[in-house]
Amino acid sequence: MPASDEVIFFLTTCIILMIVFLILSTVLWNELKKKEKTIAELSKKITGTEKEISKRNAFRVDFSVKKCEYSIIEVANQASEHLEWKDGEMKDISFSGMKLTSDKAIPIRQGVKVKIKCNLEGENVTLVGNVVRQEIYSAHQQMTYGIQFTKDPQNQNALFKALNKINHYRQHIGVPNAQATEKVK
Repeated sequence: MPASDEVIFFLTTCIILMIVFLILSTVLWNELKKKEKTIAELSKKITGTEKEISKRNAFRVDFSVKKCEYSIIEVANQASEHLEWKDGEMKDISFSGMKLTSDKAIPIRQGVKVKIKCNLEGENVTLVGNVVRQEIYSAHQQMTYGIQFTKDPQNQNALFKALNKINHYRQHIGVPNAQATEKVK
């Protein structure tokens, strides 16, 4: 092969390689842009979901008196031998926690987990949570405990459904949340 043919072959190969490189670069650039767009859309969805969760956590229903039962199921990461159910009252409840009032003392410094059973608007709800705070009211000889619920999708769905029923009923009758009484005992 003459030298000029070798040069032409070399230049043709270089041009073909550059064209292939440009085509691949363009395809990869377009794929990158699509992925960046998808990431931006997913970020917006995550932000929206976080806002929805925040709204759920902030949604709180107050009660004047709402009976419930509770049992200590764990103390300091040790499961209780047997469940002893005690009567209590809910002062308020939200998607993330509740205030439980009782005349029984709960040892909050030891990492206590409780199971709570109640009926909210016809929904039997069982919740599990950690005792995170205690308020003592000596005039009434009662203690109020802040309970933070553990994550359990099935029970949280039942709770969310019940809270929405209560909220809908209270909005329907036009009574402010803090002053409303229950429709179903």
